[in-house]
Amino acid sequence: VRPAGGEDERRTVRQGEEDMSHISLKAFLNDGELLLDLLADPRGENIPALLSAELTGADLAKMSRDAAWPQKDISGLLNARLKIDGPLLKSEAATGQGNFTITGGQIWKLKLLKGIWQILLIPELENVVFTEASASFNIRKNKLITQDLLLKSQPLDVAGAGWIDIDRNLDMMISPRVHQLEILQSQGNLQKGLTALLGQADGYINIQITGSLAKPEFKKVLTPGKLLEKTTGTLLEGVQGILENILQ
Repeated sequence: VRPAGGEDERRTVRQGEEDMSHISLKAFLNDGELLLDLLADPRGENIPALLSAELTGADLAKMSRDAAWPQKDISGLLNARLKIDGPLLKSEAATGQGNFTITGGQIWKLKLLKGIWQILLIPELENVVFTEASASFNIRKNKLITQDLLLKSQPLDVAGAGWIDIDRNLDMMISPRVHQLEILQSQGNLQKGLTALLGQADGYINIQITGSLAKPEFKKVLTPGKLLEKTTGTLLEGVQGILENILQ
């Protein structure tokens, strides 16, 4: 992070009448603009504070080169906003909210995504490159909670809801939806039938991810009501045999 130059540079520290310190910073982060505003009481118990941050147009490719990430094939523009209210020295009591978007990118192949394809018996989807991502989230009790995580690619989207905590434990429900049903034309009947279900019965086949980011655990969760709501009698023909294989 480096301060923005010229007339746009803004860095102030003020001491208010009630011993509240105010820090305002404008800087560049990986070609993006970072605005940071912090209001804190250094004399209060656990340093109560209000933090606002906004990042616009950060280059993920440069960010990955600067970070010790095992995956380097990542690119795109990151925009994010964050507000946190609570004591700096007692993070479990802090609350907050925010959102982020990634556009025009190549989002790296996460271990989590590979586990999803394996449990769905569709290893070919491991090569899918997601180009967009977005989510809004809340923060409470050291957990980041979202209801609208979305990863987008040409052949399919992945929606998710759940939480990740400060220790990198997680509990997420993931719902894949295939757009290009022909993606598995060369495969067997099981994969073809499963792909048809994913494409036409959104929310029927979900994946629950628990454990931690380092050691995720995957479990299929089926919602038969979704299938009955969104599919036709033609698609239902032969589904019983497919499901028997899925559940094995």
